[in-house]
Amino acid sequence: MNSLVWIIGGWLAGVAAGLANDMPLLSLGTGFGLALILTIAQWLYRRNKFIAPFTLLLVLSLAAGAFWSTTFKLSENPVLSRWQGQQVELIGQVASPVKSYPNRQVFLVRVEGLKENGMVQKVNELTEVIIYRDNNLHKLEIPYGGQVGLRGQVRVPSGARNPGEFDYSQYLANQRIYSQVILAGEPVILAAGSKFSPLSLAADYKEKSIELFRKHLPGREGSILAAMTFGWREGLTEEDKDLFAKAGLMHLFAVSGLHMGFVLVTGLWLAGRLKMSRYPPIMLVILMTILLGFYAAMADFSVSALRAAIMGLIGTVAMAWQRRKDFYTAFALAAFLLTLVNPFYLWQVGFQLSFTAAWGIVFFYPALQRLMSGSFAWDNHYSDDGRQFRQAWWKNMLIVPVAAQIAVLPLLAYYFNLVSLLGIAANVISLWLAGGAVLTGLVIFPVGVVLPPLGEILLIAVGGGLYFLTELLELMVRLPGAFTIVKTPSLFAIGLYYAAVIYLAGWLKGDLERLTRPWLRWQYPRFSKLAGVALLALTLAAWNFPSPADQLTVTVLDVGQGDAIVVTLPNGRNLLIDGGGIPVRPGSSGYDVGEKVVLPYLQRQGIKKIELLVNTHGHYDHVAGLIPVVQELPVGKALLSPVPATSNTYEKFLELLDKKDIPIIYAERGQLINLDPRVELKVLHPGNPVIQSTSQLNDNSVVFKLSYGQFSMLFTGDIEQAAIADLLASELDLSSTVYKVAHHGSSTGLVPEFLERVNPGAGVICVGKNTFGHPSENLINHLGERGVLIYRTDLDGGIVITTDGNKVKIISTR
Repeated sequence: MNSLVWIIGGWLAGVAAGLANDMPLLSLGTGFGLALILTIAQWLYRRNKFIAPFTLLLVLSLAAGAFWSTTFKLSENPVLSRWQGQQVELIGQVASPVKSYPNRQVFLVRVEGLKENGMVQKVNELTEVIIYRDNNLHKLEIPYGGQVGLRGQVRVPSGARNPGEFDYSQYLANQRIYSQVILAGEPVILAAGSKFSPLSLAADYKEKSIELFRKHLPGREGSILAAMTFGWREGLTEEDKDLFAKAGLMHLFAVSGLHMGFVLVTGLWLAGRLKMSRYPPIMLVILMTILLGFYAAMADFSVSALRAAIMGLIGTVAMAWQRRKDFYTAFALAAFLLTLVNPFYLWQVGFQLSFTAAWGIVFFYPALQRLMSGSFAWDNHYSDDGRQFRQAWWKNMLIVPVAAQIAVLPLLAYYFNLVSLLGIAANVISLWLAGGAVLTGLVIFPVGVVLPPLGEILLIAVGGGLYFLTELLELMVRLPGAFTIVKTPSLFAIGLYYAAVIYLAGWLKGDLERLTRPWLRWQYPRFSKLAGVALLALTLAAWNFPSPADQLTVTVLDVGQGDAIVVTLPNGRNLLIDGGGIPVRPGSSGYDVGEKVVLPYLQRQGIKKIELLVNTHGHYDHVAGLIPVVQELPVGKALLSPVPATSNTYEKFLELLDKKDIPIIYAERGQLINLDPRVELKVLHPGNPVIQSTSQLNDNSVVFKLSYGQFSMLFTGDIEQAAIADLLASELDLSSTVYKVAHHGSSTGLVPEFLERVNPGAGVICVGKNTFGHPSENLINHLGERGVLIYRTDLDGGIVITTDGNKVKIISTR
């Protein structure tokens, strides 16, 4: 590995450090100071004249990276976000194709002007434009690169609402987008833009190709082909995304090295046909730049496509001038150029996965090659001098996906909490089929125009192959152990994993013998093998390290106007109390908080079973989110209110419990449910007979008290005054450390005697945007006067309460 790679490695480390703080001058000064100290030290030792200047360059590159990234970040001065919540008129240039979703269409605009008081204020920033539409309305016809006039409301993207949740605002900020504009009507096209600009041509080629795919392959195969060819995922159903994720094949929908490889091969073939060897080398570079750039544009300049295009172009330059091609040099230069353009690329998941997978294939290939050659009697061929190794193509098919999977495994676990155990087999099966599909997808438009019958035959053939692939994957993911949901690993565990696999790969390649014997005088190769295995075992232990055995955790999730609470007991068992739910309204596709919020949170925590599922009552905002959880995870038993709801959603929930053979306990005052010998769960309400009131479902909510040592928490569902009066008359012990405020902080819960009996130190209100006036200002004031610390999910996001039975710690997400 040459010095340039190490220097760029220092730059990337500096970029990462700079993005983590806002002090560029301090970063630069520290870097220079450290460089000076290290340089002087090296010169004093005088062991190696090369080390001193190299160290200086390494540390200077680190300081330069830190300075560049922090300066870049601080130079961002978004204007539109200052207009949060206000109606604005904008003029700008369309900066992306329109993406269509079931209830909205989205595109990017580079805003050039903002109209204010008859004047136009100059602006230069990207914004995400959203127009909500009924499913039946036509797709917006907005020219890529055209100038448009917009009228709509500005909003700042929301950040992560719950612990470990995907942060959409940071995702947009990584693309230098800091605002969204919700259109009040369709945009006005002021200028169409050139139809012959490279970006317009790329967008047009892509759009017409996708139309052709979906015309001749109207089923799921047409959308899958479009996703494989261009990274166009809007046409994929959630079921198809889930299928390919469980099979470990989502990478097929990201334009990367596989795709650019076909473009390179096509370009080299074309260069040969044009006899470009007779021309200056720069002509080959220009040709490949056009081809690779055009494909990157069709992939919307995704970071994985840019990485592959840059590395392909660097390889082309080396080939054109007959220089030695070095993977790590191209790899490092691609990372340097991308982070030079936008340091925030470093935080993008696509950047990390793309670069890590490419590195893994090259780094682990020799080790796996040696391991498999020693273990299986496969047909190996050597050149005359015995140095170069050539394997059968079918052996490479196995090694490449294995190497890539080893490299990206921790990242998949960290970002998606999903590890596909059949990913290697699925990749081997799909590799060449996907390659053929991509190649066909790229050429099908011109072929379809010149020879329509041939184009149709090719698409039908590819569609048959994709049908076979999806049916096979459907069978494979049903196999026991095909995939597993894992807890989000810590950065420490990820570091240990990479140390372990790099160590073992080095041992397999024989590198450790050269490295360790001069330093540590290890004479026993077996010891080095055992050390690598032990390190890997330590990694897995750290990955799955349980929470402290004496800790109880209550996580109140932000699910909008609804309740969803996860309790983890000291013995590791888990309770789920309600699941939230946002009603579907006309013209909306709905938002399933169970699928999008509750279930992902459980997966991030590595929760694979719910011992007790509590549905306090059958209203939509408490029960709807439980359905996806019951569909995906095993449940020990369910605790329900004895008063059922009559809605279709509640009936579906009961049918699902019956289908899954989940025992149902109907709550009754005085019940004790034992899930941990150190924790008491006592049902306080409803009594017998149940309450008859105008709010019967709310007033018969399940109320229970969870006690652990000196800590207790009262869960009250949506009880109102009739239920509160019944609890007061029962003379039960209501005192609690933390009070889950009843009915989203409604004024019906403002009963001073009740709040005095509970006497909490902290109150948690599950509330979101609503038209009911929740939470009541009078209730908030009353709790404040009593000295109660108030936490609200609409303001504080998800709230995590941890206790060892004595001390209590409360942390909010926002």
